[in-house]
Amino acid sequence: EAVAAAGGWLEGPPQAPALPPYFDSYQEWRDFGTSTRSQVKAVIRGVAMLVPEQGLTVVTQFMRTALATASQADSGIPQNERTLALDTATHVLEASVPALLEACAASSTPSSAAVMDGLDALLQILLAVPGFTEPPLAEVHARALEAFLRFIPQRPNLVPPLVAAVLQAMAAMALEAPGNEPPPAQMTRAWKAGFEARMALASVITNMAKANPAAFAPYLKPLADQVAALWSAGQLREGERVLLWEGLLSASTAAPPEVSSQLVRWLLTPIATEWAQPAWQATVSSPETFVQAYLPLHPAPGPTPDQPSTTFQVGARAQRWTLYHQLTLLERALRRAQPSSSKDAAAAPPAAAGTPDAVAGAPAGPGVPEQPQVQHPMCEHLEWCLPAIAAVFRVLQGLSAADAAGALGPLQGVTAMDDMEKAMRMGEERIMVKGSTAPRCVSGENIIDARYFIRGVRESSTMFLSLVGQYCGPGLWGNAALAATVVPAIVTNSEAVDSNTVRMILRHVITVWVSKCPPGPTRALWVVPLCRGLLPHLSKRLSSSWQQLQHGTTAKGGAVAEEVLADSVLRDLTREFMALILAVVRPFGAPPLGSTAAAAAPGPRSPTGSGRRKDSGSADGTGGPGKGHQGPGSLAIAVAAAGMGSGLGESLFETLLVADGELAQVVVGCAVDGLCWPDTESAHKAIAACRNLVKLAPTLPGLEGFVCGPMLQASIFSLVQVFTVEIQAELLSLLRQIISTFLPQPTGGAAILATLQQVLGVTPEALQSFVATYNALNSEKDQRQHIKQLVAQAGSDEGRKLLAAV
Repeated sequence: EAVAAAGGWLEGPPQAPALPPYFDSYQEWRDFGTSTRSQVKAVIRGVAMLVPEQGLTVVTQFMRTALATASQADSGIPQNERTLALDTATHVLEASVPALLEACAASSTPSSAAVMDGLDALLQILLAVPGFTEPPLAEVHARALEAFLRFIPQRPNLVPPLVAAVLQAMAAMALEAPGNEPPPAQMTRAWKAGFEARMALASVITNMAKANPAAFAPYLKPLADQVAALWSAGQLREGERVLLWEGLLSASTAAPPEVSSQLVRWLLTPIATEWAQPAWQATVSSPETFVQAYLPLHPAPGPTPDQPSTTFQVGARAQRWTLYHQLTLLERALRRAQPSSSKDAAAAPPAAAGTPDAVAGAPAGPGVPEQPQVQHPMCEHLEWCLPAIAAVFRVLQGLSAADAAGALGPLQGVTAMDDMEKAMRMGEERIMVKGSTAPRCVSGENIIDARYFIRGVRESSTMFLSLVGQYCGPGLWGNAALAATVVPAIVTNSEAVDSNTVRMILRHVITVWVSKCPPGPTRALWVVPLCRGLLPHLSKRLSSSWQQLQHGTTAKGGAVAEEVLADSVLRDLTREFMALILAVVRPFGAPPLGSTAAAAAPGPRSPTGSGRRKDSGSADGTGGPGKGHQGPGSLAIAVAAAGMGSGLGESLFETLLVADGELAQVVVGCAVDGLCWPDTESAHKAIAACRNLVKLAPTLPGLEGFVCGPMLQASIFSLVQVFTVEIQAELLSLLRQIISTFLPQPTGGAAILATLQQVLGVTPEALQSFVATYNALNSEKDQRQHIKQLVAQAGSDEGRKLLAAV
């Protein structure tokens, strides 16, 4: 009853009069209902663990009753009440099944066997449901089937009837047109509900196969034939077919490697054949040809035959629908067909080094340098698919360039965020935003659908490039021909691409590739030219954007929302940029930031950064010590003498010192700038990057002056800022590392004293006293505290308050 009550709150956004007065927003109302339901489900799990037999009896009876109620479409019971009954029973089922399985695993008594048989019978009840024609009920039915995710390994013989039941349930929601055709031009909410319900049912097979590949592997051939037959008969939509193929690809990882390779080859051959045609290649040869092929504009019908319309419709609906799903299938094949040995070696696909997940200690970041034992099945397809995807990527980059305006015409701005993306970034509630906009589709005929298509193609292409770097290293890094095609596609027109898109490319492609590309000649093919084409102009973009944001005037009306949006996008871009800088300077194969083996343990992070206040003392208006520091000349001095070759563990920064000294200077400058850009999370990553540079500095005389000058100066400046209060301990550790490393050195010590005197304005006598006391301290904690006292004594009242806050 409690679950049902909570479910009643979550049906949809109520109108303002229906919202109880003790809730300020629909999101608060929904959060309360979700929390209450979760607590009740925890009680159900506990009861099922304690008395599994009785618990199973109650759950079975509850589900029988709910199914009987839900099936009475002609009984006069409103649909929402029937849906709520089945939804409530499904929540109880989702809470009970894992608990019952856990109870049985802990005991091998006859009662445990009876519970397993009872679960089998309960699943058979759900499999016997002929399917619902109403989308809300069909979606709940899918959830009920998926509740047995962990049960299938115990009864793998249920895989064929499970698949048959799911396909039968999908067939109950008949298609209005052959599935291989695109959706209707004018998509209604009712059509979208049916589409999502069928996708939810198809997801049952996919998720079951992903979780239990060994149970599905023996049935790969008949399942593949069944999906192909349904597609040929027009009974599956493109998205449903791709989703089912994804499940079979996941199952193939439990089969011999040659089986997985055959399946991938069979699935991708039609795409390879089409993409090899000169006609298709011409469509992605330039932004102009891409627009003509996939986004042609036609005048919309006017109000009357004699009165032409002033609006446009986007044509080539079928072509967009096909291309989108071809790219999706390629990305899914790369993601799901990963051999088991590769999964064991990498543990998990790495997140961008230094991203929030990595900072939090998640299994992300650069993987181990060992190569997987079994080659990914996609490696044999890189020669044809990677250049084609690179061509698509180049076209998307070109759509942002100024010279593409003529080709786009009314489609200008098609690469920008749409209103829904902006609303989500502004913190609006997702369900409210979705309810206030018309359904979007990659094959729709409106301008907003064209933007949705561009976004989908870009996301699929970006994730494909990301996964190639993670899973196909042996077939990728040594291929000079592929590098000559792919790298320019990513770099070209990147300075014109909007910051939100650049953030996605940095996070999913560039940082991952920097972390995965091994030391040696391969870096000169891939990551060195990527960094050369991106880092300089991104550094300038960030410095300029922070300057404009900090010194801009607060506008009124809609401009305030635009300023908040710009702040959000800029912070996210800065964080991903600093994650890239950290990946560049970190030794190859080093543990990610936040792990127990990392050199610098993470401190608390602010999820949104801290206040945007205008800071004084900035030479360039960006809140930092200025961009005038260019280092003491080429940083490549004495690299050879330091013995830095291309051995295992060499950071990309060390490679850049030899390959491109000017680019290496850009890297260290960015690390220092990151200390001063007013965002907590970015500064945290910048500290980690600077600490890696300080470790290298003793063997690089060209780097010593930079560390003891601009880096020390920026660290002191950052220490007394609002946005670094939560990471004050990390900054003090960086300062201590710099001072302890170079204070005993003749040139380094003199540079440190000169910087301290210049920044803090203390007398030479006070500095001598500081040095004497500092050298006498034997505790790192005491040394950090002594540095803090020096800065506090020389700082302003506001600075002393900030230092005293921690």
